[in-house]
Amino acid sequence: MKIILFGPPGCGKGTYSELLARYGFEHVSTGNLLRTTPGEKWDVVRERISKGNLAKPEDIIDLLSEFLENVGDKNIVLDGACRTVPEAKWFMENHKADAIIYLTINKETCVERIIKRSKTSGRADDTAETASKRYEIYLNETMPVLEVFNTHDVIDGNGSIEEVFSRIETLLSGKNII
Repeated sequence: MKIILFGPPGCGKGTYSELLARYGFEHVSTGNLLRTTPGEKWDVVRERISKGNLAKPEDIIDLLSEFLENVGDKNIVLDGACRTVPEAKWFMENHKADAIIYLTINKETCVERIIKRSKTSGRADDTAETASKRYEIYLNETMPVLEVFNTHDVIDGNGSIEEVFSRIETLLSGKNII
């Protein structure tokens, strides 16, 4: 099974992906794949994303193609996949998502959570300036992906981790996924 967690920076995609491990899902972070995949090509991509920019769609498609080819029948949660229309179209034409969950938060919450995360993440792109830029990119480049994901569920990402995760569990339980 494949679940896609979709939403703005700081909405909790990584946190909730990790929590879904208790149901046998493996957390697959596109950002972590980008940060850890060796090679000169990926060094250039890492430089781009460290400034708050999205990776180019063709790079994400290459990365996910290779990864998903080797994933087999594992249950996975994709965190940060399909942030552009070309990526989403490629995914929908070549793969099946059992659930697409759109987590909503506002810009202020996004920036606040990313600044809080910066205290423990060690990520160069976890600054207020970069978070604000990433949110604007999200609105302009990522929001149109929802039109490609014509069937998705919306979860309010505001509230405590426990409250939001309970909403996700209820949704996935209702779909017989967990």
